[in-house]
Amino acid sequence: MGAEHQRWGSDGERLVASLLEADGSWIVARNHRSGPDEIDLIVEDRDRLVAVEVKSTTRRGVDPLDAVDDGKLERVRRGLAGFDRPVHRIDLVGVAVTEWGVEFRRLVGVGEFG
Repeated sequence: MGAEHQRWGSDGERLVASLLEADGSWIVARNHRSGPDEIDLIVEDRDRLVAVEVKSTTRRGVDPLDAVDDGKLERVRRGLAGFDRPVHRIDLVGVAVTEWGVEFRRLVGVGEFG
């Protein structure tokens, strides 16, 4: 993974965190690790904890959320096992740079925990 790719991924996570905070969510944890697994953001949203996986791209015509497969969702679930509070769902947020600017797309509740 190149430095530019890693930088844009970190920038995407920061942008999403700012947007979620502006929308009323609280950032509880960033880059939470449990063994080899990492959760980009854990936020409190309307009194529920939510794991947020952020995928970013600068490649034209590519949907960053296409990079999330069942294996990635399983790694997010495993990463949550080491968190000290129950997380209720997993959301995905795609960040794409286009000729019109930066676009965001959020999929809410791709993984539910009750």
